[in-house]
Amino acid sequence: MGVTVAVVGLGFGRDFVPLYLSHPDVDRVVLVDSDRHRRASVAAAFAIGPGYDDLPSALRDPSIDAVHVLTPVSTHAEFVIAALRAGKHVACAVPMATNLDDVRRIIEEHERSGLTYMMMETAVYG
Repeated sequence: MGVTVAVVGLGFGRDFVPLYLSHPDVDRVVLVDSDRHRRASVAAAFAIGPGYDDLPSALRDPSIDAVHVLTPVSTHAEFVIAALRAGKHVACAVPMATNLDDVRRIIEEHERSGLTYMMMETAVYG
């Protein structure tokens, strides 16, 4: 049985949807974005459900196993900590946080939860 991944933030995150959909261990991708038109467009493009308009709603969904945070940098620490507290594995775009206190909070929550946290960098060879 595969995992369900929530992709949070569909500006940059849109590019990750087909990657997850093609992964053999992913059963379902759930979209999370406050822009309902963008969310509907991505859902239609990939023939998947409409998802959620905010992270708290998605975190209450017991079918979601993991969350990939691809939102503006200022939200990374808050969203990662919320997802770990909700019992979800987390991947997050860089940077992890914008100050050392938030980095420490993420590390503490990761250790407390026992879940997987991964800071993910993407790059294009130029």
